[in-house]
Amino acid sequence: MITALSTSNRHAYSAYPVFSEKKYSAYTSNTYPKLKNTGDVFVKSKHISFGHSEYNRHDAEKLVDDIINQRISTNKRGFQGEFFRLGENYGIKAINPLDKQAPFADFNGINNLKENYILNVMKDIDPEIATKPVDLIQKDNKYFLVTEYIEGKHPFDSSVNSKQMEDILKKSFVLDINGIAHSDLQSGNIFLINNDKVKFIDFGAYQLLTNSGCYVSSDAIRDFDIINSDIKNIHNSPLEGKFLATFYNNSPKSHLIGYSDNPYLKIRSNAANFEYRMIYDYLVHNKAEKPKEFLTDYLKTKAEYYHKPMAEFLEKLQISPNDTAQIAQRDSAVQTEKLFAQVFSNPTENVLKSELGKIQLKWLMNDYQGGKTKAFDYFNKYLADIEQYSAQAAEQEKPYFDVIKKFLEPYRGCLDTAEYKGAVLADGENLVKKLFEKIEPVVQKAETVVTQAGEQIVQNTKNTKSNNKLVGAAVAIIGAGSVIGVWINNRFKKAS
Repeated sequence: MITALSTSNRHAYSAYPVFSEKKYSAYTSNTYPKLKNTGDVFVKSKHISFGHSEYNRHDAEKLVDDIINQRISTNKRGFQGEFFRLGENYGIKAINPLDKQAPFADFNGINNLKENYILNVMKDIDPEIATKPVDLIQKDNKYFLVTEYIEGKHPFDSSVNSKQMEDILKKSFVLDINGIAHSDLQSGNIFLINNDKVKFIDFGAYQLLTNSGCYVSSDAIRDFDIINSDIKNIHNSPLEGKFLATFYNNSPKSHLIGYSDNPYLKIRSNAANFEYRMIYDYLVHNKAEKPKEFLTDYLKTKAEYYHKPMAEFLEKLQISPNDTAQIAQRDSAVQTEKLFAQVFSNPTENVLKSELGKIQLKWLMNDYQGGKTKAFDYFNKYLADIEQYSAQAAEQEKPYFDVIKKFLEPYRGCLDTAEYKGAVLADGENLVKKLFEKIEPVVQKAETVVTQAGEQIVQNTKNTKSNNKLVGAAVAIIGAGSVIGVWINNRFKKAS
């Protein structure tokens, strides 16, 4: 069972909704009876009503039949599939991988089966976090996912206001305390649906926290475990007031850039993931009219709607008084969250540089557009900057830089390998230098096409500073609640 609270603490902290095991059991038993043996028969499910507009399963089955027999086509494609509009309010995610040679190519729609599961989990936690699942249809041994259709824009194609940023951070917080990591929370997987609300889409790469304190990837979950409801056995439990087992697990963080920036809190953080994916994109492509003000406002919003509630949540957890080591770690995590909230509520220029430098380090490590080989050199320069900022810090700010140093310790061994060495990040590519030192950026011409929900995003960037390389990035995204990953292919061509 995914939960954020211990049983004894749940009512005292009821502001944060939790996953109901009772609802989960009722859902799976009614919706997936003997699903594995249905063959080419459409999976039976109860009639679903949506008030002013009803979902018609017969129409969905007919559309699935048209898709299978190639009587219909769509230009709404993602890395693992296609999206077809079903009437005004719904859509169907079908299977058609762009790269059929990829080892993870999904030919049977198993990702649809798994995403249907997690979307229903999130609907039970808070129906406004993600697109709503409607139905799962099986035909020809393939799974087709029916979801609501969302109208909106991606952040890359529209300015993000303070209310929308607030909503992103609130929803990231709720997912974090419930042990659900999106793992790919970038601009293409966020829809701005009105002036103050957003929805997250494409949970195909999600990860779930287990009772061991480790995360399990959706790719590692067997499809029949979901079908037979056995997946709930791997989920974290409120047993003995353990919060997501993070204080009962001494294993190191398995993937540094996806975890919380709080070195005492071993959880995958949707907020941290969102930062080095969307915030970086937003700034590097000059989407913010006043980038320093944008970054300042973002940190202030994060202080209020992520770090403050996280500190309150952790502080209310009940841990056995005999578990002194875990209590000490929990208390350190609480103090760190409070420290972040305090420092970010009125960030100085050096704090802004520190946070921006951290975001860029993670971006390079993630190796988009060939940045990985620049990470080691950049990391060492970033460490030197942190030492300088720390020396210049006011007394109340020094503990923040001490935490940043502790956070960066695991990176030393991780980055001191051949895959992160060999290149240097040019000053014009350095966001900190670009924003704060007025370094002329590397001139880029970005052509971006961003369409409505579910349609394709294509971005081509030409580096005019280099005469002998052309760098292209193609990002295909399928929307309306069902984006399947990001396809990026960096090609380098010698000039003739």
